[in-house]
Amino acid sequence: MLRLTTVAIVVLAFGRAVAAPRSTRVVLVDPDPELLRAMTTALQPWKLEVIVDASPIDEIGATERADALRARFVVWRSGKDLVVFDRERGDAQHRDVAAGALDPVDAASAALSVKTLMRLPPPEEMDRPPPPTSGPELRVQVGTAARIASGQISGRLVGTVMVKPIAALRVGAMVDAGTRDEFKIASFTGTWSDWSVLAVASWTIARGKLELEPWIAGGITRSHVGATSMGAMAESIDERDTLAALRVGGAVRYRLARLWTVGASLGVEGIAGTPTYTRPKPDDKELYEVPALGFAVGLVVAADLGR
Repeated sequence: MLRLTTVAIVVLAFGRAVAAPRSTRVVLVDPDPELLRAMTTALQPWKLEVIVDASPIDEIGATERADALRARFVVWRSGKDLVVFDRERGDAQHRDVAAGALDPVDAASAALSVKTLMRLPPPEEMDRPPPPTSGPELRVQVGTAARIASGQISGRLVGTVMVKPIAALRVGAMVDAGTRDEFKIASFTGTWSDWSVLAVASWTIARGKLELEPWIAGGITRSHVGATSMGAMAESIDERDTLAALRVGGAVRYRLARLWTVGASLGVEGIAGTPTYTRPKPDDKELYEVPALGFAVGLVVAADLGR
């Protein structure tokens, strides 16, 4: 009988799942009917809908469960441990409760603990209209990186500005520049430097306070090679080229607060049609070839404005 009751509750809950907003739904991962009754009563002033999904769960899977059922909170018991996971804050709160089947008194006590751990505002505030949004979220990011290309390591400074038009997607622009790579061929000593401007898009996968963010970028790289000869006859080259560039990579971030994230990044960059620079005639000896492939490892810090 208990199992049939639980199935009926789940069916009814899923029937209403599409229409209800995330902020008004609580997933109870516990088939105990007394706990369901007590929680429904305790949360009624906040107009929170309690639905049951008794599939096994842990803190790692709580985010996916909340997203799948469009819920703000996920509540479950593990022995005497009562857990309340808040999807918006990305954290889980714990409280000791009675284990096993609950009587009305224990269920009411557990429901009170749930309400406390949710940190809900006064009920009257739930009826107030939400404040108007100022627009899409804006991310301002600064990063440093070490780039490895053609056996040389150079430092890079990267600035990125992105907007978040939907869900986890961000689009924007990336600008980077860095130190020069030095080379010496025969009597020639020179440097190669470059800076880039790229359009970038990323997708954020959140797991609590941790975020995994793959990204792809494409644009132009402005390349400059300058070299001089210290031989008997002074010679020099000064070449500048605009080249197509493509980059792919990812970042792992930790959200320090609602606004700030810090993390590490890894990227692979490719440059199309890289030129080879040669010594002036008559011998046309090869002096330097712009690297077509490079790897960059770095650190990033970002502020999500309007979040």
